Amino acid sequence: MNNIFSKVFLWLAVGLFVSFGVAFYVSTNENLVYNIFAKYYIWIIILELVLAFVLSLCITKLSKAMTIILYIGYSAVTGLTLSSVFLAYELSSIIMIFLMTSIIFALLSVYGYVTKKDVSKIGPILFFGLIGIIIVTILNIFVFKSSSFDIWISIISIIIIISSML
Repeated sequence: MNNIFSKVFLWLAVGLFVSFGVAFYVSTNENLVYNIFAKYYIWIIILELVLAFVLSLCITKLSKAMTIILYIGYSAVTGLTLSSVFLAYELSSIIMIFLMTSIIFALLSVYGYVTKKDVSKIGPILFFGLIGIIIVTILNIFVFKSSSFDIWISIISIIIIISSML
C-alpha cells in the first residue's frame, strides 16, 4: 500500500509541475491568452471535463502508457484553465504555492520510496507540510522578499492543501 501512495504523490507532483509550466507559458504569451479566453475557453473547459471523466471511468481499463498520456494531457489542459490566475495575482505568490505543493508531494513520494514507511498516515503528511512551510518562509525571506502578509498567505495555503489531503 505504501508503494501506491508514493507513486500517487509522485504523479501529483508531476501533474502540478506540468500545470504550472503550461499556465506560466500561456500567461506570458499575449496572443495565447487572447485566443484561449476570447475564443476557446469553453472548449478547453469541456475538454478538461471530458479528460477527467475518461480518466475516472476508464482508469482500470486503460494501459499504463495511455493513462500517463491522458493524465499529462489533463494536467496541461488544467494549466490552460489556470493561466488566468497568473494574470490576476503576483507571479511570486503563484510560484510559491505551486512549487511548494509540488515539493511536498515529491518529498512525500521520495520519503515513501526510501524509507518504505506508510505515507498515507497523518504524521508524514503533517511533517512534510511543516517542511514546506519552512521552505516557503526561507524563499520568502531571501528570494521573493515578500511582505509578512504574503508569508502568512503561503503558510495558510499550504495548511489548506495539506488538510485537504487528510
